[in-house]
Amino acid sequence: MNFTQKSLLSLFLIFCFVVPSAVSAQSEVPEIIKDKKWNRWTSDNFEILSLSNLQGKYLKDNLNNVKKWVFTRWGLEDISFDVPVRLWCIDDKVLFKTIYPSLEKSKVEVRRSEDGKIKSIEAFVLLNDLPSRVLPEPVTEICLNLYEEKYNVKFGLWAHKGITLLNGSEKQIRKVLQDLNPYLENKEEVFQATTLVETSKASYDQLSDKDKKLFDNECMVLCLFLRKEFGQDRMHLFLKAKDKKEAINTIYYYKSLKQFDDNFYIYMKDLTKDSIDGLTPSEYLLIRKAELK
Repeated sequence: MNFTQKSLLSLFLIFCFVVPSAVSAQSEVPEIIKDKKWNRWTSDNFEILSLSNLQGKYLKDNLNNVKKWVFTRWGLEDISFDVPVRLWCIDDKVLFKTIYPSLEKSKVEVRRSEDGKIKSIEAFVLLNDLPSRVLPEPVTEICLNLYEEKYNVKFGLWAHKGITLLNGSEKQIRKVLQDLNPYLENKEEVFQATTLVETSKASYDQLSDKDKKLFDNECMVLCLFLRKEFGQDRMHLFLKAKDKKEAINTIYYYKSLKQFDDNFYIYMKDLTKDSIDGLTPSEYLLIRKAELK
């Protein structure tokens, strides 16, 4: 059932209860916030709070389908969520920035108890574009975190980054390949594949914004490389492997880590150039669940 919460009487209440810890409270309510109301909708797996009632209803009707799509296209089980998952949705960039000053785009916060278990997930979602362009990123991050929790596995930061980007639109995927190409054509320094799979969140956070983007984009290509060139089953084994470097040999049969790095570099260079030259078919960039023949 839908109901409307009280008006946003002050940003202080919002900041205390719904925003990341990095966002500081403000004592005055900007004019753009006055008379706004949160509309609440619930489904089996999500609680949606939206400043647009129609948008909230759309999300209530469609988010579970997006969740199923995220899992099944990668051949993963579509699981039910066992912890509260709440999305705070705003369809205007200026309003989003006013309420969440430290955020430039959607953000997912995984909140854990002292023993490390997920106790809830809060997503602060900017929905100022087509759902197909803005929903996959936060929903993918939610799905991957809860899948890892349920099966006690750790895919790695690289997989979160890469799978999220590959769940974008074809136009977004090709833009990533276009952005990567100059690094390879100009023989600039890039991340090796083995570095990608070993990079922790703490190490990633120390990177510059430029290097974070490069890292993310390369992770997308690495996920495409593993999925398209070696298949779904091996990728599942690799994602769930505790020692990724060892798994490069035991799952993919590379003789050395250097061979793996070299092959990935050649693949990345060829793929980015072919995409720009119009030689990469759309089907190759789309992930679909592998079907038994």
